[in-house]
Amino acid sequence: MDRRKLLTFLTGATAGVAATLASIPFIKSLLPASHIKPPDYDRLIKFPKLQPGEMIAVSTFWGPVYVLKRTPDQIQELQKENKDLRDPDSNESKQPSEVSNELRSIKPEIFVAYGICTHLGCSVTNRSPEHEWEGGTRLFKTGGFICPCHGARYDSAGRVYKNMPAPKNLAIPMYEFVDETTIRLTEDRAH
Repeated sequence: MDRRKLLTFLTGATAGVAATLASIPFIKSLLPASHIKPPDYDRLIKFPKLQPGEMIAVSTFWGPVYVLKRTPDQIQELQKENKDLRDPDSNESKQPSEVSNELRSIKPEIFVAYGICTHLGCSVTNRSPEHEWEGGTRLFKTGGFICPCHGARYDSAGRVYKNMPAPKNLAIPMYEFVDETTIRLTEDRAH
């Protein structure tokens, strides 16, 4: 009886090893080729010379990246304390250390962020200072972002207001300026 248990065990172990070895090529075929990088890795984003208040959206592998040229009024307003923000210092948000300031940007006038709402991943839209609520009350003093699906509202530094469905501020990618109208995304959305 012990010999039969040993043979059963050895047969099962051999079958398990064979199945594992046979599945390796299948699993490898699902992975991307090692010589291909994701399309956004070290991606250059060229944008035209923007006028104050203008924004462009660039589609990337990880979602839309927004580049907004803020007005002097927006910059001034962002530097004031705002008690209506959920996380004004961005302690709970994804952003590189280079943008850990009230403007959340390397250059004060240029704001770069992923345009993905932190609530359920919808694309947010830019709103000008003239945008109003349905009831006629001004939504933003100096513009900002809004999630059209669920109503989350962000200021022009991507910081979410209190009592909104979004739990965190907009994520900021790791980026650097190549020149006045070009940035390079240096890492993925995990930051």
